[in-house]
Amino acid sequence: MVTLSNDTRKSVIILGFHKSGTSATAGILDILGVHMGRRLRGADSRNPKGYFEDPRFLQLNDDILKDARGSAWDPPAVEEIRGLKNKYAPAIQQLVNTRKKEADLWGWKATTTCLTVDFYLPYLENPHVIIVFRNPLGIAPSAVEHTRGRITFLDSIRLANHYNDQIVNFLKNHPTIPKHYVSFEQLIHGPVAEGEALAAFLKLPITESQRFKVSKFIIPRGKIKGAKRRMRLASTAKKLFPSMLRKAIPFTA
Repeated sequence: MVTLSNDTRKSVIILGFHKSGTSATAGILDILGVHMGRRLRGADSRNPKGYFEDPRFLQLNDDILKDARGSAWDPPAVEEIRGLKNKYAPAIQQLVNTRKKEADLWGWKATTTCLTVDFYLPYLENPHVIIVFRNPLGIAPSAVEHTRGRITFLDSIRLANHYNDQIVNFLKNHPTIPKHYVSFEQLIHGPVAEGEALAAFLKLPITESQRFKVSKFIIPRGKIKGAKRRMRLASTAKKLFPSMLRKAIPFTA
């Protein structure tokens, strides 16, 4: 884990819509030494390399959206969310303070933070924002698959535009905040170059070992379906034959 002097402590926020490459970006940050959380949401068949999400941020954002009469895939009106800022301020401050104590350089990724980021900003020390964008036409089929058809192709495009609008509004309101943009397409085709760019943005050294790990972390688009299929088979086997697997090679996600 990277330890920094007090004047270079950073809080890293990843902003981006579902299926935009936020998990891949968070995974690269983890390789670079950004503390993404002590207990992270693990891998599954829909995200074979893991989500790199701190469940505490997920739950807190979900609570806010539910209280505003919405959800991640059915976001409430912006005004409804804003009206809850004071109510959730103590919980947000407590969570941020907890994470500050865990590491000097820390961050989090929860796509719903696009809708709640202003709630967190007053409590962050030296915030740095990483914005991940992906063509909505690429997001849509992935989102439909991820939700198993609960949202339509057109719904996902509409939602991607809504989330992106909230990101743009946040950046307009905070023009001086340090920011770095990640293109999903460039990330997939050039992960090492993006890893180097992220390291430069956060003023971190990057070793050859880290470059190698980044290069192996990103699954090429042509192999993603196979990786998801293997995860589904492994998950099924773990459920059906747990005792057999314990005696054989340990299961790894």
